[in-house]
Amino acid sequence: MQQCQQSKKTAFNRTLVTIATSIVLTFLMGAFQHTRNQVLEPATENGLIPILVQKNDTRRIQFEPGTTSAVIEDALARGNRNIYLLGAREGQIMKVEITSTENNAVFDFSDPDGEVLLQESFSWQGVLPATGDYKLIIGGMRGNVNYRLEVIIK
Repeated sequence: MQQCQQSKKTAFNRTLVTIATSIVLTFLMGAFQHTRNQVLEPATENGLIPILVQKNDTRRIQFEPGTTSAVIEDALARGNRNIYLLGAREGQIMKVEITSTENNAVFDFSDPDGEVLLQESFSWQGVLPATGDYKLIIGGMRGNVNYRLEVIIK
């Protein structure tokens, strides 16, 4: 009888832990959803709470020898970002243009110090203010994105 009571107590404690964990995770999911731009993966068959994910893929843009431009064609799932780094020198002229199938791809542009020079743009041209790695962050305004990014530096 004592073993039966111990077994019931253990089962009850496991249930309490499961409920408490579920409450904490639900609270955290709500907090993250309101503070970060993230995507929920589909719920699993076993009823576990979905996992929050956001994919940011960082790559370096390098021009072929003897050229002054690069073209990148890629795609993004909703909520994800592609980040491109591009080394350039102060005084160079840079042109960036992004096009997409549904006109929903945009880019943010930051200088080597991390200062955002441009947000949610389709194109930009100007003289670069410093030497170092510039950052292009590609994202979508809505839904999935298929894009073509062209970068020219002279």
